[in-house]
Parts: sequence; structure tokens; C-alpha cells
Amino acid sequence: MRPGFFFFCFLFPLLLFAQRRSGSALLQFRKGVSIEEAGRLLAARLPEAKAKLRVSARASAKRGIYRLEWDEEALPFGKLKQVLAAQTEVLAWQPDYRIHFREKEPDDPLFASQWNLALIRAAEMWDVTTGGLTAAGDTIVVAVIDNGFDIAHEDLQSQLWTNWQEALGLPGVDDDANGYIDDLHGWDFNNDGPDYQVMSHGTSVAGIIGARGDNNTDVAGINWNIQLMLFGAQYTNDIVDAYYYILDQRRKYNQSGGAEGAFVVSTNASFGIEETWCDAFPLWGAVYDSLGAEGVLSISAVTNNKVNVGLVGDIPTTCPSDYLITTTNTDAQDQLLAGFGLPYVDLSAPSGVGSDGLPALKPGNESGHFGGTSGACPQVTAAVALLYSLPSEKLMQELKENPSEGALLLKEALLHTTTLLSDLQDRAVSGGRLDLYNSFLYLHARAQELNRADALQTFTGQTAWIVLFPNPVPVGLKLEAWFGSENLAPVFIRLTDLAGRMIFDLEVKPQPFEQQHFLLPTQNLPRGSYVLTLRQGAFRQTKKIVVF
Repeated sequence: MRPGFFFFCFLFPLLLFAQRRSGSALLQFRKGVSIEEAGRLLAARLPEAKAKLRVSARASAKRGIYRLEWDEEALPFGKLKQVLAAQTEVLAWQPDYRIHFREKEPDDPLFASQWNLALIRAAEMWDVTTGGLTAAGDTIVVAVIDNGFDIAHEDLQSQLWTNWQEALGLPGVDDDANGYIDDLHGWDFNNDGPDYQVMSHGTSVAGIIGARGDNNTDVAGINWNIQLMLFGAQYTNDIVDAYYYILDQRRKYNQSGGAEGAFVVSTNASFGIEETWCDAFPLWGAVYDSLGAEGVLSISAVTNNKVNVGLVGDIPTTCPSDYLITTTNTDAQDQLLAGFGLPYVDLSAPSGVGSDGLPALKPGNESGHFGGTSGACPQVTAAVALLYSLPSEKLMQELKENPSEGALLLKEALLHTTTLLSDLQDRAVSGGRLDLYNSFLYLHARAQELNRADALQTFTGQTAWIVLFPNPVPVGLKLEAWFGSENLAPVFIRLTDLAGRMIFDLEVKPQPFEQQHFLLPTQNLPRGSYVLTLRQGAFRQTKKIVVF
């Protein structure tokens, strides 16, 4: 047997350890071998692990297929492979690997026309999450303040937040004692009641954030699943009241451990007042810090006039809160269409204008075009909510244990990862356009335990790298290897000697928030120099390894 082949067999599971479940496999025995016999056969072959072997049966047992569980500290995976290869009673076996759920593009008929989604890389993000719940099981809520909504629209009906204290209470009674009677989904300050004016603008905004995705209906929201808390408003007094309603709901959620209130993570304001400053509305401006202290990021639209708001003013754009993200508008060619100005405007989202705008929901189960900063703003609002649904319990624990710092972390993830645009240089804080998938990679990179200084920039700004330690490495010592890339596409790793002879060639599929790290055992390698190559798509990088 060639030494290289033996090394391949031993290394294979170590390279893929992030995907393989430790101490778990399926074994198929020859016909007639009962589960009791299977256990005895394995115990006889593996006496060192006899006490820590467990054979169990599921639906496939009638075919002689049993589950094997064991302690890998007592029985290394490599040793098990050798024993099973020589076990004549075992017809076939397989280790237990994590599967990768492959989301498809939504079947909503207008999805192909939603040109903005390709620019912000929503489809790549949907391979990771489509929204709805946090990793801890919290129902994610987005609050929208606008002129009115058609909540009967077939693409929004299932997406409405429900105040269950009112829904399960008595009609005409303020069951939760918050000053609003029968506030099932929020409140319409225009009518001073729970029934909303049916308006086109608010319906379109709500649909961009959370029209039901993959339901063969109209458009796909950036969050396929979400709960929308809705407020109809026209005046600044109503805006302040709406924000404090939202604040009370999130504060109750935080203080009750989720038993009351709502897990509101972002608010949308596709409105404002032009050529005025935040200090003219101190009560409005002050609420953003209060919301941020509870973990809520507020997103606002900049004026549609292509002016420097730092010179002429704009509200809420000029409010100084760290928990406010201000959004301008760019078109399909990444040209700026609306207000700008440092330090007030943070980033852009692609919305266009007029007939070059986005397909969007309209009242009466209709659809039409929608654009301007009113269409850009809800994309950022939706992005915050989608990031909260990422599959990382550790990240979610961090966000909930310190809500205010968690909100700032997500703002950082959004602003540090934009696609840079020449039209936004020195005009917006981030200098670029929203990139949803890059924001996820930023948080994924942050979770990596790397012996490297600039992990965040490395993962999100540099493609295909390898860090090896120690190198040179003594024979018998495992070499630690970290690898990084700008996406989670499959990575191909090959080891060759200096003559180009292949030692192994493997594919690794990085998983969200898991360590991009593996170990190379060296005890079966002759002393000398080798080349480790990492390839992902068209990108390639090599590192020399010295074994002594």
C-alpha cells in the first residue's frame, strides 16, 4: 500500500470533522444478524471500547441496518475504520454527516424582476436563513411606521405581528392596559384605532421587508418569514407615540425573558422632513437612543432630493443617535439618486425610481413599481431582521445578553461590509451599497478562533488563505491549519510532494459559524517538504509545509 493512500484514509475524517458527528455511524450487517449479535460482534472486535459501545435500531433495522454510537476518546475513528474493513459480517457502513439544506430560489412570480435582490446578494443569504426565528427560538418582529397598509393583501396576511393579550381578550377592552384598545397588529394613529387606512406606500414598504416568500404569490420579501408590527401615521406627534409603543413592547420582552411584549429588532421610517434639523424635534430625536438601549436599530430614508443634507438639513437623517442607520438610494447601475452627506448618511440600497423602481405590493392583491429612498430604507430594515435569524446560538446569546451592544454589532456588520461605490465615496459613511451576504460573513468571521490579527477583514475582504502552525512541524505532531474565503462555497484542499505526486485531494464545505480549521497528522509522512493547495472557484493559494 502506498504511504500516501494510508495517510489519505487517516486524514479524511479529520479534515471534515466539522461536518461529521462524533461517535455516530450506521452499519449494515449480513442477513440474519440480530441487534444483540451485532453488539457482541463489535464488542469482541473492539474490547478497549466495549463499555462505551451502543448499538440501537430504528426503522431501517429490518434491513440489518443499526446505529452505532461510541466514545471517540476510547475508540478513535481511524481505528474503527480499520476494524470494520476487516469485519466480514459488516456489508456496508457510513459515518454520520451533517446535511446541507439547499434553499431554492422562491417561486414568487415577480422574483425574477426584483433586480435589487441580486445586488444585495439576498439569494446567497437565503442559503443560510430565510428569517422568522432566532437560533434561540425568538419570533423576530419588525416595526413599520407608514401612511397605511392593506393588511388583507394575500402576501402579507400571514406576516402580521399579533398582540395576543388583545387577541385573546375581550373586544372593546384594553386587555393589556397599554392605552390602546384592540391593538391587534399595532395602531393606526390616522384613525386613532386598530383598523388601518389602506394605502399604497405602506403596503409596498411592508412587502419589501416581509412579503411571504416562496408562496407562488407576487414578490418575495427579504424575510420570507417575519412578523410585522404596523403603525399608520401622518404627523410628528404620532411618530413619537409609535416609537414609544415599540419601545414598550421590546422592553417588556427583555424584562420578562420573552413571556410578554415583542422581540422587535428594527424599525422602518420611509419618511421625513426636508431642510430641517434634528434639534428642532428633540422628543423625536431622543427616542432612538432609548430604542437602542433595548436592542432596537432604527432605519430611516434620506430625502429623495440629491442634496448634501449636511448643508441643508433633513430629519431624521441628522439625528445623532448611534442606533439610527440612514439610507440613500442608488439605481441598477449603482448611481446615486438621492441625498448624501457625511457624517449623516450611512449607506445606500438599490431601489431606483419610477418605472425603473422595484416590483412591489399594492392594495387589492395587486402589484406595481415602487422606488426612491422609501424603497431603499426597508431593505436595510429587513437586513437587520434577517441577520438576527442566523443559525448561531452563541451569536444570539451575545445579542440578547447585551441588547444595546448587540444592536451596534449588527450595525457594524452592515456598514463595514458594503459594496463600495464610486458615487458614494466621501458621500456616505460606509462608502457603499448594502451587501447582505457579506454582512453574514462578517459575523461568521468574528466567530472564528484564529491565530491571526485581522480576522474580520481577512474573511470578508480577502479570498482563499491558509494559516499553518507549527511550520516546520516535527514528524508525529499534528499540524493545525486554518482556511478562509470570501464565501462558503466548497473548498478543495490538496497535498502534494515537491515532485507533484498527490498525497490527498479533498473537498471541504464550510458551515455557517463553524470553525474553518482542520488538523493534519504527520506520522505517516516521510521527512521532507510538501505543498498544500487551497482552491475555491477560480481562486487558489499554496503553502509550503516542512516535516522534520
